[in-house]
Amino acid sequence: MKPIAAVIIAALPSATLADFSGAYGGAALGVVSPNLDFSDLLEGLIDEDIVIGLEDTTSLSAFAGYQIQNGAFVYGGEVAFTTAPNMEFVGVSIDNSATDIKGRLGYAVDDQLLAYGALGYSQVTIDIDDIDLELDADGLFLGAGVDYLLTDNIVLGAEVSTRKVSIDLDEFDIDQDVDLDTNTFALRASYKF
Repeated sequence: MKPIAAVIIAALPSATLADFSGAYGGAALGVVSPNLDFSDLLEGLIDEDIVIGLEDTTSLSAFAGYQIQNGAFVYGGEVAFTTAPNMEFVGVSIDNSATDIKGRLGYAVDDQLLAYGALGYSQVTIDIDDIDLELDADGLFLGAGVDYLLTDNIVLGAEVSTRKVSIDLDEFDIDQDVDLDTNTFALRASYKF
């Protein structure tokens, strides 16, 4: 009986997994929904949270990373630079750029699809052209996405992410911060080396 079972199991097609390991680089196009939270800054003056949604804008990103695969599990790191120009706040134009350093952990679902989560650090520069002011912010990056292996080297994907950063107002002798939260949906394309 055992030899027959062994023959049947050996004859069954084995599930193949895509190889997502190695270095990659690419670009992304996204839609950004930013919110400014003044609650910490106005604490003690106003009892309610003051969150102002800015107009959605587009973002462009360039990214590079390296992944290691162990069975179906894929893990690695990625560095991304994103620019989101022309955000509007009370009639003032704001240019926003971010550098993200993130770790990724994913699971190869089948021979072409990878689902992953990302966690990391964001450094954001906010440039207010109208008054010639540049502000720095930093904080948390969270994301989740999917990669689809179109060919052995071409990967298409989609990612949703959020950056939760605090704008440093120390240069104005203000101890409190203003929080900037940006939610992004991006379509990605990359080349796997």
